This record gives sequence, structure tokens and C-alpha cells, in this order.
Amino acid sequence: MEQLLDKISTNSILILVMIVLEMICVPIFLHFYWPDRTYKSFTMKTVSSIIFILCGIFSAQLCYVLNTEFFHGATFNFFKFTGNMLDYPRYIILGLIFGMLGDVVLHKLKPNNLSFIIGMLLFLAGHIFYIMAFDVAKGDFVYDKAETVGKIIISIGVAFVIAILATSIITKKIKGREPVLAAAAIYGVVLFTMVSKAVSAAMTFVEYSEPGVSSPWGNLFYATASHDPRPGWMITGQKLLGGCESWQIASVVIVVGALLFITSDLLLGFMIAREKGFNKAPKRSLRIINIYTYYVAQIVLALSILVIPLGFEWVEDIYPMLGFYS
Repeated sequence: MEQLLDKISTNSILILVMIVLEMICVPIFLHFYWPDRTYKSFTMKTVSSIIFILCGIFSAQLCYVLNTEFFHGATFNFFKFTGNMLDYPRYIILGLIFGMLGDVVLHKLKPNNLSFIIGMLLFLAGHIFYIMAFDVAKGDFVYDKAETVGKIIISIGVAFVIAILATSIITKKIKGREPVLAAAAIYGVVLFTMVSKAVSAAMTFVEYSEPGVSSPWGNLFYATASHDPRPGWMITGQKLLGGCESWQIASVVIVVGALLFITSDLLLGFMIAREKGFNKAPKRSLRIINIYTYYVAQIVLALSILVIPLGFEWVEDIYPMLGFYS
């Protein structure tokens, strides 16, 4: 038990350290990033992006310790596939990794069309992993209203992309930039799909939620009510967040992460269009909002590993271990 407590405390502290470091590194990156990118801004952006990956990894480790080591003595291994129980953390971490790679490519000191396209494709791959993660978390449940809302969001995204392409053709801004616009169009559709999956999964969580049968925190708290191995501040924090009703917490977390991501990307698109189409330099305030919404989105998605229901089938897998069924 003492070893388990040490691992819980260590991973919790590491997550908090990553959050604090992100809060320090992002402002430094923004300082070096104005008025234009430099070697220092490139370095700080790379460091800031590595931090949200580490936040995801430590969150996955803590999640695994809380749910697995307590019963089996196992350790988290990113490369060892052990079934649906760890698919969500794994997909989220892969999304974070591709996001970091996209950051590095897009922040080249001398960007060109090729680097822009490669960066877009890397982010696109990241969003595909996020989509897969939300599908895993949602499990086999199909909630009609959630599916309808998801399709509406995707339709809005497709209409938005078509409108941009049509405007580019009409205003003759497309000449010489066809590959870039094509990559941006595909990316836009995938981005809206990611948001639709997040909203759809969140609605399903709430519809099918049951107290105490959801996330790492909920199950551990219910299974070990008399000897909860977590530090007191964790138990108190869980109660303040609604006891074991972590479905609602998970819903808010993934929707906030997805909406912040799309806000950041739409703002970036607006700044690029303003600069390329009207030769107007991006405002510093817009750049600050763009960067902060992006990094907060990635941190939130990394932390979602701690509160997300790991697939509805996960409940059936874990219950026999807890002694609910015999």
C-alpha cells in the first residue's frame, strides 16, 4: 500500500509540475515570438509542446496505477497493447505527439507551402487519434440525439470549408496555393469531425451515466471506500467535483478541450487570411489568444485521461476484479 501511495503521489506531483512549467514556458515563447519567429521562440515552442505530451504520459501512468496496480501490480507501458482499457490514454498521447510534431514543422524560421502542408497533415493525424479516442470512450452505446448533434457539427464544418474555397476561387486568391487550400480543406473537415465526436461522446456520457461506475476516480473510490489509498486532498477534491459523478466532469473536460482547439485553429486561419489576403500583420492580442487557447486545449485533453470513462465495456471488465460480481 505504501508503494502504491508513493506512485500516486509521484505521478500527481509530476502532472502538477508539467502544468506549472507550461504556464511558465508559454509566456516566454510568446515573448520571443513577437514580432516574428526566432530560434529562441522555436526552442520554447518545442519545449512547451513536449510538456503537454509529458502531462499526458504522467496522467496515463496515474490512471493505470489507480486502476491496475491496485489489483495486479502492473505498470503502464505505452507500447504494450493490453486491450480497450488503455486505448483512450494511448490515442490521446498519440494525438499530443503529432500535435508537437506539427508545432515543430509549422514554426520553421522560413516557412513555405511544403512545410505548411506537412504541418497540417501532422495535426490532421493528431485529430484522427483524438477521434479514435472519443470513439473508444463512448464504447458501443449509440445515443440518437448525440449522433444527430455530431452530424450537424460536421455539416457546419463542411459548409464552412466550402464557403472558404468558394471565396478563394471567386476572389482569385487560389492561384499558386491550390495544394495549401486542399490540405486546409481536408484538415478543416477532420477538425470539425473531432469536435462533433467530443460533443457526441459527452452527451452519451451524461445520458448513460451511473454514479461510481465510470472513471479511474469513481471506481477506485467505490471499490475501496473504507481504505481509499489516495491522499486526502485527492479524495476531498473528488468530493468537491461532485463525488463519483465523474461522467459529468469528463463531458465538460473533453468538450472544453475540443472547443478551445477549434477556437485556436479558426483564429489562426483568420490571421493567416488577413495577412495573405490583405497584407496586414497579425495583431499581438490575437496571436496571444491563439497560442493560449491551443496550449490550454492540449493540456485539457491530456488531463482528460484522468476523468474519462475508459469505454463502457471497461466497467464490465473491472467489476469482477472489484468483487461486485461473483
